[in-house]
Amino acid sequence: MEAVLATAIFAVFFAGLYATNGRAMSMLKQSVECTAATSSLQNRLERVRSSTWEEITDPTHLRDKILSEPSGAERHMPKSSEIIAVNTYPEPAGYSSGQKVSATIEVTRTSGGAATVTAFGNGTLATAQAIRVDCTTSWQSGGTGTTRTRQVSTVISHGGLAGRNR
Repeated sequence: MEAVLATAIFAVFFAGLYATNGRAMSMLKQSVECTAATSSLQNRLERVRSSTWEEITDPTHLRDKILSEPSGAERHMPKSSEIIAVNTYPEPAGYSSGQKVSATIEVTRTSGGAATVTAFGNGTLATAQAIRVDCTTSWQSGGTGTTRTRQVSTVISHGGLAGRNR
């Protein structure tokens, strides 16, 4: 009887240890995914920032030069997709609630690697004084199987901080 009771106690202990270890590994995987997503977004945003004003406001440049190559984070983020959206700043009414407006440029890279322009804008961004660039990535988390999203945004002025290079 004592041996059965001791075995049951050990079984409960090891089952709890196994569950704790599984949860810790899941949290570690999610942390790696979030770090990879943040790094990927920062790299994409830096590539946008290093582009000229004409290139940033050109959807084909964003598609062919910024999103055409993989970010390098795909091995950590299965089924990931990316979106770069460019709009005037301050944002037009409705843009913050997720509505596309006529000036919006949006380029998407699917999990298969195809980059496409999903909104060409109306050509007014090239003459804007400032624009807002939103870079978003979504992926299916390996730890939980849920879809996760990260986004970074920046505002870029046409003349730079000092108003030069016009």
